[in-house]
Amino acid sequence: MDDKGEPTITQYTTEGRMFTLQEVRQTMFNKQEDFLRIKSDEYYETIGEQELSDEFDRLLENYDPKSPNEAVRLKKYQRVRTLVCWHDSSSVSSASHFLVTFNTLYDPAIFLTDEEYFKGQVITCDTRLFVDAIKQTKH
Repeated sequence: MDDKGEPTITQYTTEGRMFTLQEVRQTMFNKQEDFLRIKSDEYYETIGEQELSDEFDRLLENYDPKSPNEAVRLKKYQRVRTLVCWHDSSSVSSASHFLVTFNTLYDPAIFLTDEEYFKGQVITCDTRLFVDAIKQTKH
């Protein structure tokens, strides 16, 4: 508003890179694919009671053998990644900056354990550290 109470128009120029969330998710998936516990739909359709029970025990989840939907529930646990969003804004040299980052929350239901990833290999390392290192690389 100016001195007379009239609205004034101010034009700002905004610069930056824009990525869709789908692009970010796909990039994260591509970088983490080697560490993901990926199983086909057929696996969940044919999984046995004992293996189903073992998977829920490994995930520290309750298993109800009477429920017909336990395989569907396991499939959901093993296919849904949890993304963490962090944002911050600040002003540096009279210029506003807005930063948004996305990370994947490590979940043993989705990612392979160290033992599973390095099964039969000579070297070992911490797969969780790999996942954490991947999420800090640039897009």
